[in-house]
Amino acid sequence: MPSIEVSERRSLRVGIVGPGRLGRALFGALVTAGWAPPAIAGRRADAATALERELPGARVGTLDALTAGCDLLFLTVPDATIAGVAGSLAVGPHHVVVHTSGALGLDALASASRRGAAVGGFHPLQTFPAGESPAAAGARFRGIVCGVEGEGALGALLEAVAGDLGATSVRLEGVDRAAYHAAAVLASNDVIALMAAATRAWALAGLAAAAAAPALAPRSTAAAENVRTLPLAQALTGPQESDKLFRKLPPDFFDLVVIDECHRGAASLDSEWHDVLDYFTGAAHLGLTATPKETTDVSTTHYFGDALYTYSLKQGIDDGYLAPYKVLRVLLDNDITGWRPTPGTVDDKGNTVEDRVYEQKDVNRSVIFPQRDALVAKKVVEYLDAIDDPYAKTI
Repeated sequence: MPSIEVSERRSLRVGIVGPGRLGRALFGALVTAGWAPPAIAGRRADAATALERELPGARVGTLDALTAGCDLLFLTVPDATIAGVAGSLAVGPHHVVVHTSGALGLDALASASRRGAAVGGFHPLQTFPAGESPAAAGARFRGIVCGVEGEGALGALLEAVAGDLGATSVRLEGVDRAAYHAAAVLASNDVIALMAAATRAWALAGLAAAAAAPALAPRSTAAAENVRTLPLAQALTGPQESDKLFRKLPPDFFDLVVIDECHRGAASLDSEWHDVLDYFTGAAHLGLTATPKETTDVSTTHYFGDALYTYSLKQGIDDGYLAPYKVLRVLLDNDITGWRPTPGTVDDKGNTVEDRVYEQKDVNRSVIFPQRDALVAKKVVEYLDAIDDPYAKTI
């Protein structure tokens, strides 16, 4: 592996073998993240040349030229060809060769490893449909998880690359790759197969098949969002009250119902949690929370009444259960004055940003400033480096 610090990773010369959908997306994501445009090579010279015309700075060449001029090589090729492509590369100890397969382990790169190259895996858990521009496809890396595999410094390097692209990482060393790959397929391509079946059922009902996707896709999108934000049992929806799992129990089944984090849904009268509480109305309802909420829409005390017992933060610190803390306040210009986009500003996906003033409460909800997050992280690291124990508990 080239001798380089993770902090200096952007100095690596990157090459992408395979200018297909994933290769184009990776190119777009790296360039957007501030990396130098990678070199590109593929079996089809016309596809690579088309990408060169489309993307400023793209350099297209042969495999030999790419290998000679790059340090870090991403193989964004079909799984069945990874071993063959790796075997054809004239790599050595100064190279890093990384495949992007979810199903294959590092043994697929054995030939490159035997020549002294460091080998790794970098699998984005995302779909990259055809027809998108590299910039739009690259934006699909933001907020996803990438499976990463690599020994020592290489693993840390690939985690950092994922972070640059706006993704988080999960390590794949020792993971059953077949089961991992099956999970990824079930959550992506099998959803497409399910939609095909739903479209068929829609047509059998006597409706136009062409209208199925616009009508049914919002349900799939909402279901996916529920899966992302809720426990699976809560993510289920049903057209009838009898479908709700708690109704399988008799109303007098429990004597006591404990509601943790009761400042959330349980304190809001229109929350689905209240369906559960109203059903088990004969039981005692005990709410627990560290942050009671009192707003015009949500009231913890309105439902639960005054607190029966309070254990303060100061008591927890004095008793040794909680760590004492110090607030480090960093004021950023966008937080103080707000931010309003200039007319015509577009987001990473090319959509026009709504013309209004975005305040601190909108940050990382309605609008994301990657530079702001990077600056906050930098300030935290600077603070940790300045104190006696940089590994002290930090929130």
